[in-house]
Order: sequence, then structure tokens, then C-alpha cells
Amino acid sequence: MSSGRIPRVAVFASGGGSTFRAVAEAIAEGLVDFEVVLVLTDREDAGILDQVAEVNTLHGFDIKTEVVNKKRYPGNPQGRGQTAEEAEATLRFLKQYKVDHLSLLGFMRIIAPQVIEAYGWKPEYAIQDPKHNGAYLARMTNTHCGILPDTIDTYGVHIQERVLKLGLTESAHTVHMVGVGIDEGPVIAEHSIRVFPASKYTGTDADTPEKLFARVRQVEQANIAFDIDAFLKDQALFL
Repeated sequence: MSSGRIPRVAVFASGGGSTFRAVAEAIAEGLVDFEVVLVLTDREDAGILDQVAEVNTLHGFDIKTEVVNKKRYPGNPQGRGQTAEEAEATLRFLKQYKVDHLSLLGFMRIIAPQVIEAYGWKPEYAIQDPKHNGAYLARMTNTHCGILPDTIDTYGVHIQERVLKLGLTESAHTVHMVGVGIDEGPVIAEHSIRVFPASKYTGTDADTPEKLFARVRQVEQANIAFDIDAFLKDQALFL
């Protein structure tokens, strides 16, 4: 990423796009210093595609969209993640749109190793830069509505089910670098919230997984654009 140029970010998402919308509005208000140039999804019916169309019209953006899934790019599975053909298409689009950074905002597919090799975090980065655990040597982050490592390999409301099952006193929105292991890259931001367990609180005061998830999502959407922005600015200073 050249000095003085606004970072070009690609958002990967599978759902309704509410977190993307929070990022887009922060950009539109001039609160952050990066731009989203591409939204990639694995679902033709993903709500985020409608969100992109809306912000493009409302704010004069020119965010492109691409759908990459097994239906469009069939091939042999690579474990639980993308096929090699999906990975090839993903990398082609990232190159085409000159993407500097990938931000996973609710992407429900495991990223292919080929993409991680090009953009993700690797254990050797921590050796090259032990002070920052090698975070700034990678170019891909993921948002996660839970404390890590306690809620590794969970998603959505299931994250908060685990939080309550484990009896944790806090949940959190975290942002971490994406590596080969699921939810195992270095954490670069964490925003904690208090848990109100049924063992101590009664009735409507007690947290359910759904209530807790909704509160964490509020924290996520309030902070994610600024977390990405802070990382990109710190990375530029480091590199």
C-alpha cells in the first residue's frame, strides 16, 4: 500500500449486511480514512447486495459486488472451506479491484488456504515481529462477536450460548487477523460487555443467548469501522 493513498478494502459477508452498512455510513460521514471497493458474498440472495445498492445510490459510492460460491465455481472441497476454484476466483477479483485489505464481516465460509497465503496471517509473522505478534504483516481481519480463545469456532447466537454455558462474566466483540486455524490469528481489538447470567439475575434482567448476541452486535456495529481504520493506520506506520 503506497504512502498517502486511501486503503482499498474488500468486505466479505454472507448475510444481511447490517455491519457492512455501519462501515459504509462511517465512510460516508468522513469518520474513517479507507474506502470499500468490493463486497464479495457466497450467496446470490444475500441481503448485503441490497445494502450495497442502497449506499451506492445514497452516497454516490461505486462499490462493486461479486458472488463466489460452489455453484458458480465448482470443484473439489478443501476441508471445510472454499474450493480451489473459489479461491482462484477470489484472488482474481482481489487483484482486479486492487484490494489492500480484506475485512470479513459475517462471512460464513472458511477462507481457502490459497487466499490466506496471499493475504492472511502466518505463524512465522510472529517470529519476524514478536512485538506485534506479526499482525501488521497480514492484510485480512475478521469480526467475531465473542471473547477469544473461549469462543473459537462458533458463530452467531451460538457464540453467546457458549459464553453462558462457560459462565463467563464478559462477552465481547473482537477483531482478529485471519490465519489458517479458525479464529486463531492475533486479536487486534476487543470491546467487552458485561454478562447478566440467569444464576444471578431473574426474569427479563437475565441474559439469554439472543439478548446477549444483540447487545454484542450493537457494540460491533458501533466500533468495527474504527477498528479497521485504526489497524490500517497503525499498519501504515509499521510498514
